[in-house]
Amino acid sequence: MCNGGNEKTTIELIQQAADELLKVTHDRLQFLLSKTQSIIFNKKCNENLHHIKLNTNILLYTDSIKILSITFD
Repeated sequence: MCNGGNEKTTIELIQQAADELLKVTHDRLQFLLSKTQSIIFNKKCNENLHHIKLNTNILLYTDSIKILSITFD
């Protein structure tokens, strides 16, 4: 989890964490892009969001995510 007042800085920190996660889990864990999403909990809607990538794949933003039968929106 990451939060902050500057959206660009927050996204950059999340991207760094995602890149490090991919390095550490290199051959031991596989991420399925079809099941990987990102969500931003923010009152203001910004259509010019910076994207988070796994390798070269851009993660799509979604309005809600369901994890273990709990919906976050």
